[in-house]
Amino acid sequence: MAKFERTLSKELEAALRELAAMDDSNWWKDVLDCKDLLLAVRGGYLNVYKAGQSIFKIGPEIVDRKPQVKIHYKYLVKPKEENPYIEFDGEHFVVNPADVVQTRYQSSETLRNLINTAARFSGEEKRGVAQIVGNEPKVVDVEIAFTRSGDPVKRPTAPRMDLAVLVPWKSGGARLVFCEAKCADNVELWKLEKKNVGDKPRIAVVSQIEKYQKFIGENEKAVNEAYVSVCKTLIGLHDQKWNRKLDPLIKRVADQPTSLTIHPHVYLLVYAYGKDEKNGVLKNRLKTLREKGNLGDQVIAKGKANQFKLSGDLINRITAKA
Repeated sequence: MAKFERTLSKELEAALRELAAMDDSNWWKDVLDCKDLLLAVRGGYLNVYKAGQSIFKIGPEIVDRKPQVKIHYKYLVKPKEENPYIEFDGEHFVVNPADVVQTRYQSSETLRNLINTAARFSGEEKRGVAQIVGNEPKVVDVEIAFTRSGDPVKRPTAPRMDLAVLVPWKSGGARLVFCEAKCADNVELWKLEKKNVGDKPRIAVVSQIEKYQKFIGENEKAVNEAYVSVCKTLIGLHDQKWNRKLDPLIKRVADQPTSLTIHPHVYLLVYAYGKDEKNGVLKNRLKTLREKGNLGDQVIAKGKANQFKLSGDLINRITAKA
């Protein structure tokens, strides 16, 4: 069976270290220095995220000792504070492409423009995940697609899960916990669906979480090895002067791989609601998820995403089930 992996090639790691060690500024040193960006390790490459938007895909290809980088063209549109409209004479658009599209990288300035443009494409749910991650230095991954290397079409087992976080565990170890995040108005919190004809309808998010948990249970060893590799890679990136705070628990896993275990349950984070919503229809929906959906205390609800202190929010619930 093909294996779920999270690692970078030695060639890609070497190419990034070389860029980080240069005396002159460059795009990679700008990425490392920017507190607004999150680096996520994939199967052979890195994604660079801002507010849930992948600005850069770095690797896996190396050409002339340089990592190949890809970016979605929509992020290249320059953010304009002045009038964004251009004239159209019925045949031609009166515009110099270089005035509205990034065509050349200029250190610091270009990356800031890319970040500002990417943020415009981020919805409330993804911005919420970014806030949760920003408050929690134990987060080790985001936008997680459970695919196996060797699968020619990289088929996911379910839509991408939002994040993975470490919590302190027994005997100085660490427990890796996966979380799915939803705004309170997300229809998947109450929409019913069927797996097969004749099946009893299930709440969409419950079915989604069950798929994740099934994958974790069937691939626990591979998932464990993948996230030990993630922790080692994150520490290596931090050594290149990546400007993100990493919790000491990440280094502990990197140094002592046997200290990591995988929690079998996926937790549902619900946010973006007010007092009236909490005491109204949302109260019943959360009750249904906990009781009829059998999620119990796997559901954690807070009015605002920035109110989560994720590792702390999880530890008591996880310890109680141990």
